[in-house]
Amino acid sequence: QTILEYSSQFVQDESHTRMTRSPGFAAILIGVLGLGIGANTAVFSVVNSILLHPTGIWQPDRLVVPRVKYAKLHLGAISLSPRDFGDLRQTRGVFSASTAISTSNLNYTGASFPVRLRAAAVTHQFFDVFGVKPRLGRSFYPEEDLPNRNGEAILSDGLWRRLFSADPAVIGRRALFNGESFEIVGVMPPEFQYPTTAELWMPLGLPPSQYSTGIRWDETLLVVARLSGDANFQQAATAINLLSGQVLASEYREIGPDGWGLFAVPFLTFNNAGVRSYLLILMVAVGLVLLIACSNMVGFMLARASHHSREYAVRVALGASRWHILGQSLAECSIISIGGGALGLMLGVAASHLLLVVSPPQFSQGLVLHTDVFVLGFTAGVSALAAILTGVAPGLYTCHVSSLHNHLTQRGASPSRQRLRSALLGAELALALTLLVGAGIFLRSLVLLQQVYPGYDPSGLLTAQLALPTERFKSGTSRAAFYREVLNRVRALPGVTDAAWVAGLPLTRLGGSGSFDIKGHPPLAGQPWPHGYQRYVTPGFLHVLRVPLRNGRFFTEADAEGSEPVCVIDDLLARQYWPDRDPVGEEIDAGGKKGRIIGVIGHVHQGDAGREDAKGEYLFPLYQQPVQDSGLAIRTAGDPLTLAAGLREAIRAVDPAQSTYAVRTMQSRVDESFAPRRLAVTLLAGFAVFAVALAALGIYGLIGFSVSQRRPEIGLRVALGASPNQVLRMVMAQGVRLAVVGTAAGLVASTVLARLVRSQVFQVEPLDPVTFAGMSAVLLAVVLLASYLPAHRAASIDPADALRHE
Repeated sequence: QTILEYSSQFVQDESHTRMTRSPGFAAILIGVLGLGIGANTAVFSVVNSILLHPTGIWQPDRLVVPRVKYAKLHLGAISLSPRDFGDLRQTRGVFSASTAISTSNLNYTGASFPVRLRAAAVTHQFFDVFGVKPRLGRSFYPEEDLPNRNGEAILSDGLWRRLFSADPAVIGRRALFNGESFEIVGVMPPEFQYPTTAELWMPLGLPPSQYSTGIRWDETLLVVARLSGDANFQQAATAINLLSGQVLASEYREIGPDGWGLFAVPFLTFNNAGVRSYLLILMVAVGLVLLIACSNMVGFMLARASHHSREYAVRVALGASRWHILGQSLAECSIISIGGGALGLMLGVAASHLLLVVSPPQFSQGLVLHTDVFVLGFTAGVSALAAILTGVAPGLYTCHVSSLHNHLTQRGASPSRQRLRSALLGAELALALTLLVGAGIFLRSLVLLQQVYPGYDPSGLLTAQLALPTERFKSGTSRAAFYREVLNRVRALPGVTDAAWVAGLPLTRLGGSGSFDIKGHPPLAGQPWPHGYQRYVTPGFLHVLRVPLRNGRFFTEADAEGSEPVCVIDDLLARQYWPDRDPVGEEIDAGGKKGRIIGVIGHVHQGDAGREDAKGEYLFPLYQQPVQDSGLAIRTAGDPLTLAAGLREAIRAVDPAQSTYAVRTMQSRVDESFAPRRLAVTLLAGFAVFAVALAALGIYGLIGFSVSQRRPEIGLRVALGASPNQVLRMVMAQGVRLAVVGTAAGLVASTVLARLVRSQVFQVEPLDPVTFAGMSAVLLAVVLLASYLPAHRAASIDPADALRHE
């Protein structure tokens, strides 16, 4: 009875004593598991803050974004017109509030020098939709969202601190934005940043007539609505589809649903469309890394259990419950998982903030990471899952009834344990190869994408942005005069070969788009209105950006106010809407902006050159229609950045109150456009290297353990005449077999992965032989190296010493 009680107590305390007796072993396991959990925690922190629970917005899953589509034009989702928004506001019972948003640039002229700001003009229910209140002051009143009544502004927390030194008395103060006086009525909390670029908010102030009788295809507004009561997204989608049908039935019966239509998108899906797929891919990648870490941990625990197999068998023979043995294994793994989880949480939090530092601005801007209950719950759940995955298999093998006799009689690890460890390592190699191939595919895609010609030459280009205030430049004539005078001064700078104004520089996302009519050629029944990007440029545009002229002529200085309205289209728009005739000489009307087509130029990609543009482009002369926001492109003979100071001086010489911002090279804009892909490739490559390192560690551990168990046998073989090379080949054969099996399984898994991510890569075939062969060679080389080290040690065994300790 005393022996049985002692045995039972020993089983309960063993997990603690084993950990204290083998601190190095425990530290290795905690470190490996902590790295795996840390990687998962870091990526989940970003996923949580972007895709699941963005900070500063109340119940973001209750928000809906209505969009417009032109199916036949392959325009899957664009903004709404004021009239669309007016119809949406009449939808009853589904939405509790809705808002329209339009962003723009303006200047703050209350400082010693003008400061460029990014503003969001919103309808008065904006803050109700997002469920947020100002930290100071109030939000907008309905009567302030009217023409000539929209003289109020609400500051972001960052702008409040930067321009007004976080002074609470700023409420009620008046400030000059674009030369106009605004009353500051509120300051938002720091966690609210929507749109992410906005530094202040002001009432949109559109005339009510635009919501009821405005032009349907003047699609310039981002609209967000909040679901009411118990309404769900499906009900909202149905209501918007019904509204779309009603509009078509009453106004545009000839267009049809394929020509135009409204539909709904969940806010979280819409807001993260650019990074969602990359984040999900990274989440899968770190999940695979964690599986490899757990597999390694299982292998180590099995190897360790082999040293104590007789001890476990004796305890079972003396009456200890096998459930106690299993419980001990789970307890040991739980202790390691708790330690790994704590370490992983610390590493994950640090890594997530480091990730924000190295991330491109378009990814990290406005992103606030918090270690909230969701992140803590995720880390705890992953740690618990790791404890179960790593504790069950060693425990079951330890207490299996059929192994009792073997435990008492055999030396070393049982064949079943060896097979299990080999299977686990084969799976590790397969997963590691899958990650390697995935990283290789995305790397090749990035390289090919960077070689695509975007339709212009970004080398030697300096760019800048400028927003003219309405109060100082009320007339188009004054704006055109400003643009001309600045160009004259800039062209006189040393090293400048030419310069041009471009309202909507490539990659700035500041240009607009819209539908237009072709005079004398109305859309056929069931066809949508023509649609394209709108740009406003000065005559030097083609030479500065090196865009080819395909047909006709381009703008000249004579195309100014008072002359015949003209326009130029690109060859993509020409192919879309004039496939069988020459467009030169025809006239278009884009919501009152008319022009006779005088030329056709090459297509300029406004965004990612790797994705085929669905929209062509039509350009108006900036001197005929002088807009307020414009960009300056300067072609230089040397380093473009050396002209930055001269550019600012030239603009101040024309008007000292103007603020020039985003002065940078065009090449840097192009490089920045690749930054999200480059970051994803870098992280994938890092995870793949880590996975391969874990797999190599597992191979090294397995073969090293096998060598230690077979030491007497190897000593006997050497004593009987086996050469060191024969021993080396014999031991390495085990690693080679694992490499072959793991590579074969990994190639199958990689094929599936490649097909799944096909839509996310550019011009890379799913079964890319170069990537598959190259990554397989890398994995095989690592496995051979990991196998060689213990094999070399085995080949150096002294037979006398090995047999003496048998």
